Amino acid sequence: MSNENNIYQFPDGDADVSNCAYAAVMSKTVENSETVLTVAQMTGAGTLNLVLGTRIRAGHNLTVKVSADGTNRVLTLGTGFTGNAYTVTANKNAVLSFKYDGSKFVNTAAILTN
Repeated sequence: MSNENNIYQFPDGDADVSNCAYAAVMSKTVENSETVLTVAQMTGAGTLNLVLGTRIRAGHNLTVKVSADGTNRVLTLGTGFTGNAYTVTANKNAVLSFKYDGSKFVNTAAILTN
């Protein structure tokens, strides 16, 4: 299904899959119904803020993949989220899942991998 700007949304078009360089404060615009964001390995604490696009609707999904270097790192969920900060264990990867409730993305799961 396309909208007036010929932008296709998942499942009819591709999901938004993107990368985010690690920084103390990071920002991502969320537009699609399915977004997968990989944050580069954290080497310090970080805050992830979301800019909610005009096409975002209740029920849309966001997956954040994040890893930590040799030290535990805290990812604070900033603007656009509701929920607590998440500690990423040293030398591990985490996958965080969120669902948009019409106002903010709410954490629905957090899985520590390898």
